[in-house]
Amino acid sequence: MVGIAMMPALGVLQPHQLNAARGFSEDLRVVTSSLTENEYHRVADETMEHMVEKLEAYVEESDVDGGDVEYSQGVLTVKLGDKGTFVVNKQTPNRQIWLSSPVSGPFRFDYEGGRWRYSRDHRDLLLQLQQEIGGLLDRWASEPGASGGGSNGAAAVPASPPLPELRVSLGSEEEVPAARAAIQFAYTGRVEVDSIREALQVRQQAAYLQIEGCAEACLAAVGHLLVAGGDSGSSSGSRSGSGSGSSKPAVLELYCCRQLWPDADEEPAFAAMLKESKPRLVAHFGDALAVLNNEQLYQQMRALPAEGLEALLESNDFGTDSESSVVLVLAEWMEANYNNTNADTRRRLCGLLRLTQCSRAYLCWVLPALAADHERSPDTPAGWFPAKPAEVVCLSTYSTATEKERKAMADMGSSTVFGGVSCWPPGWANTKARRQCLSSNRSFRFSIRQQELEATFRESDRVYPAFDNARASSVFVQGLQLSPYVSWTDRSGPADFFIEFDLPDAIYGQPTPKAGNPRVSAALAGLFGQTTRADCGVVFVLERKSAAAAPAGASTDSDSESEAAPEELDRWASEPGASGGGSNGAAAAAVPATPPLPELRVSLGSEEEVPAARAAIQFAYTGRVEAGSIREALQVRQQAAYLQIEGCAEACLASVGHLLVAGGDIGSSSGSGSSKPAVLELYCCRQLWPDADEEPAFAAVLKESKPRLVAHFGDALAVLNNEQLYQQMRALPMEGLEALLESNDFGTDSESSVVLVLAEWMDKNYCSTDADTRRRLCGLVRLAQCSRTFISWILPILAADHERSPCEPKGWLPLSPAASNTLRNYSTATEVERKIMNGMAPAKLFAAPQHLPSAWFDTTSRRQCLPFWGRSFYFSVCLSGLTRLQLQEELELDLHGTRLGCLFAHGLQWSLELQWEEGSSAAGLFIYPQLPAGLRLGSWSMVADLSHTGVAVFPGLRVSIRRTGLSQNAWQGAFDESDCVRFASGLGWPSCMQLQTGWRSDGVGVAAQWADWLVAGKLTGSVTLLRRP
Repeated sequence: MVGIAMMPALGVLQPHQLNAARGFSEDLRVVTSSLTENEYHRVADETMEHMVEKLEAYVEESDVDGGDVEYSQGVLTVKLGDKGTFVVNKQTPNRQIWLSSPVSGPFRFDYEGGRWRYSRDHRDLLLQLQQEIGGLLDRWASEPGASGGGSNGAAAVPASPPLPELRVSLGSEEEVPAARAAIQFAYTGRVEVDSIREALQVRQQAAYLQIEGCAEACLAAVGHLLVAGGDSGSSSGSRSGSGSGSSKPAVLELYCCRQLWPDADEEPAFAAMLKESKPRLVAHFGDALAVLNNEQLYQQMRALPAEGLEALLESNDFGTDSESSVVLVLAEWMEANYNNTNADTRRRLCGLLRLTQCSRAYLCWVLPALAADHERSPDTPAGWFPAKPAEVVCLSTYSTATEKERKAMADMGSSTVFGGVSCWPPGWANTKARRQCLSSNRSFRFSIRQQELEATFRESDRVYPAFDNARASSVFVQGLQLSPYVSWTDRSGPADFFIEFDLPDAIYGQPTPKAGNPRVSAALAGLFGQTTRADCGVVFVLERKSAAAAPAGASTDSDSESEAAPEELDRWASEPGASGGGSNGAAAAAVPATPPLPELRVSLGSEEEVPAARAAIQFAYTGRVEAGSIREALQVRQQAAYLQIEGCAEACLASVGHLLVAGGDIGSSSGSGSSKPAVLELYCCRQLWPDADEEPAFAAVLKESKPRLVAHFGDALAVLNNEQLYQQMRALPMEGLEALLESNDFGTDSESSVVLVLAEWMDKNYCSTDADTRRRLCGLVRLAQCSRTFISWILPILAADHERSPCEPKGWLPLSPAASNTLRNYSTATEVERKIMNGMAPAKLFAAPQHLPSAWFDTTSRRQCLPFWGRSFYFSVCLSGLTRLQLQEELELDLHGTRLGCLFAHGLQWSLELQWEEGSSAAGLFIYPQLPAGLRLGSWSMVADLSHTGVAVFPGLRVSIRRTGLSQNAWQGAFDESDCVRFASGLGWPSCMQLQTGWRSDGVGVAAQWADWLVAGKLTGSVTLLRRP
């Protein structure tokens, strides 16, 4: 509560008037050119002399230490010792008086209506000096008699009784200028405002103070500003760039002051003004495409109140390419404003959409999904769209119906399958089209910098461009998000251009805190961590490790059991008297000691649990989970379950779900500094997971996470050949790997590569698994689809290792020799033979398929990860490498971007090697199959067995080597699945590269010999894995 003492305008410093006849009824905002130079000097000099006279007397009487008043050549200096110095000086060119104040800074005053006033808020120069100097010396503000009306100064006038005071109660200090302007209206008959916000603030105070005529004058001022200031930020200018320095259009300012609006039903003048403002608002935003694709317009739209968005949605002039884009505009607004709406507001806004005019994508897929979300969660952001599934079905039918069919549907009642048209909001069936915003082409320009292309293509085969003046690296059209990108998979071929279509994030909605009175919620939230009104303290203590330790809750002076962070101890466990309300420390120390607050002791397992426990308790006050990552949210959930804080665990899981959907880059990966996707962070927190059988909400989160995990890893070839994905896969818990193995969308070139993924995971995690876990994971591999190499050679050896050592790492695959024989026969059997085998009884040499995991015989193919043009891996050899080849006669090539410099495909490791014999005029290229380390698991017997008896079948691949000169064709060689070789042997092309004759072992000679094959000083080429026909 703020009290204002209404005092006379005249004080110790009397304002000087140019003309006594010039009254308050005249316009106060006189421009400086209205004063001639002679008039200016006369008025300014008289004002300065008046101030000198009064201030000299006052400073002398006040006995200010170091106080002095000096006036020379139009400059008045008032020194108040250590309290500061005021400087007042004339500015003849501007017809102004300037003030430099140690209290409020610099000001420039114009002569307006007989007073020197500051143009922005019309403060008076003499009154400001009186208040600021009096405040510094603590005299004029406290002694009302000091402001007597005489002209001889306060010192000469005997003390007189203070003037009567009219006290006006206000809600805050910010309301003082508006209240003062409202009272000023009673004197001047004019509203002194420079903006719509100020006019509405003055109107609000005038209505409160019941100042007749002021409220109407304020609304008239708003109308004038709305008309005259509409071009301060035109829509075209807004859409052309994001210029942060541009002024806000008057119509936007009006809608940004929604909390200051009067009731339009009670104020016809304001209702008429709102009606006038709506076309201006629509003209500012223009159309849905402009709003969705321009950052400035987008943010302005999200800042609108419900009435502003309603004006856009109900207007035929709010252009669009499709009604689906208008639906997206509403979804984006709901994302920012859901918590400020109620069910009636959402129904009113959604009822303005002309849903039958939406695109087929929305009618067939998006709207049904939104209706299903509303049915499941009607009071959450996910259910923001108030439509029933039956109504959406009817919408789709209505959109394609003839006029006769629509009339018949309008007369139909509703049913459980079809919602009645008669029950719809009127807008849904509105067939009147909005203004088409694409009457002419609209271009969105994008660009990609060369540095970005080079940097991106070193690590990836895809780069997204940046759009000019857009809010994202996408374009929003027909309610969808279009993201173009350039793909360059075959480095020896041309690049491709693609466009991704996606559903914008705003369609999904966001979680919202529990409903409640916002004032009460804010007050409760403000109590958290405060000692002023506390009735107890919370102390976190460590659980005792020793059996002989004192029971939990007991404390001793000699051996503290609490190692909680100091900030928690200082805040919650300190005596309340220590943080007394006074600002004087000595005074606080003098207050008698008060009994300490009761303590609630919370036992924790370690000091690291303190932040999560504190956040869980904070939820009880705020109703919000303060967690910046999935790990933090799960830690808080764990503590909330332990502390039994109602609703907190559920809120934490909702936060996890939101972070999983919206926060794909939350968390940091270990050691690399790059961002870790949220789904990986979830699976890296396995130890924090609740029991999914007891927490259906968490089971739903896990179900949602699995497709995201599969999408992150992509396919088995990516996991095996990319170091980062490989390490992330090995760090997964069992549930994460299970999600990959059971998914049809986890792509591969062959099931053998999936077996290798499992083997590499077992290589690291065998010791943390038991027999049941290994059987469960291995039971998800579709062994009958493995390559001939695996079926015929590798699986039998793995089966033999398991039979000999079932509890050792080398026996990790729970496969018996009999089952291996059955798999080999089943993989080559016809459909008729397979049906017969499915009915066979088990035998000593052959296991019955029905007694083995069903996935082993699953013939459903996983997604083929190789595109029709293949997947390429690149290599290059510099001159130093070629020199080593001349000396060693063989050189293993390093494939760029692969995990070990070699290629993993069909479950095997493939190495490329250059070979050259001394004196030869040609060099050769060979490919060697090897058994990956993950399959050996310490068993060198497998390597020995395969090197003597195993045969490796080649995957389809093509090797290309570039040559110098634009007219020269690259050399290429290829293998397919008809080619095979024994393990520890290689297959290739002995003389694929003809060299120049005559050479020396130094760099110059090597360069000359390989001159035909060097590109930019290097031998370069690629290996491309080809898709199986």
